[in-house]
Amino acid sequence: MAGKIYKNKSYYKLLSNNYEILGQYKNAEKMYLMSHYITPVLFKPQESILDFYIRNNNEVNAKQWAHKILNSKIKIESNEVLRIRTKAENYLKGR
Repeated sequence: MAGKIYKNKSYYKLLSNNYEILGQYKNAEKMYLMSHYITPVLFKPQESILDFYIRNNNEVNAKQWAHKILNSKIKIESNEVLRIRTKAENYLKGR
């Protein structure tokens, strides 16, 4: 198994960041989404997608992901989850 890469959410997050830096936005978007789909219950990958769409002025998708964050069930309440949900609420309110 030498050389095999274990692909987890961190792997896809790193790839998405690199693609975005290189201006390869479609590939970046695909990797941000892969990071989320690996662990759909986590809020951090959803926040990364929301931030990506905000940075790229994609209001339609940013609003969609803000709503998704607010409608996601919280399994373990934490300061990070509350911060992410507040960010989503503020985005939808235009702040």
